[in-house]
Amino acid sequence: NSPLGACPECEGFGSVIGIDERLVVPDSTLSVYDGAVVCWRGEKLGQWRTEFCRRAAAWDFPIFEPYHKLTPAQRGLLWHGAEQAPGSREVCVDAFFDMLRREQYKIQNRVMLARYRGKTVCPVCGGARLRPGAQYVKVGGRSIGELVRLPVSELRRFFDTLELPEADARVAERLLVEIR
Repeated sequence: NSPLGACPECEGFGSVIGIDERLVVPDSTLSVYDGAVVCWRGEKLGQWRTEFCRRAAAWDFPIFEPYHKLTPAQRGLLWHGAEQAPGSREVCVDAFFDMLRREQYKIQNRVMLARYRGKTVCPVCGGARLRPGAQYVKVGGRSIGELVRLPVSELRRFFDTLELPEADARVAERLLVEIR
């Protein structure tokens, strides 16, 4: 439990204050076309939704599909854009909030940013709380970040069935003796 292995972005907490997906898309049964992205509503801000929908066919994005049925890749396109989809980075959720940050001198933009801000999963470590290099260390083929996200019952099963090479098993046994 050393701070040296902690993610530099979230400092080992696994979450940061950022744009909260549940606040931006509170009703996941709606499609993008039907207004799932609530910050893209209204006459002026609705232009973002209109422009995204206009370009969506070129990106093979299903604008009529409910948000909860979108694949991770489709959600990624909506939120972050994609390099392989020209113009997608110009009209995605991230671009919208980047625009608000650039224009924070306007009070309505500061209010809008505050309205959608909340605890989110760290974008660097994905909630694993570790710096990328620490994720390369594996036990039984899994990193500690993967192990801490497992339900306790699965974690117990993992360790009950874990088979270590003999040299590693001796080291683990010595550590267990020291801990006890």
